[in-house]
Amino acid sequence: MPAAHEPNDHAVLAAYGLAPDTPEPEIVALLFKLYAEKVKE
Repeated sequence: MPAAHEPNDHAVLAAYGLAPDTPEPEIVALLFKLYAEKVKE
């Protein structure tokens, strides 16, 4: 990850309640879960 993006990436992860070292597959799984919940509304 380019150093210039790190603060933004960490802020976005924190907004979703994730740690900065969260693996990408876990991030994607959470985003799909949230999307599926939103679509059901």
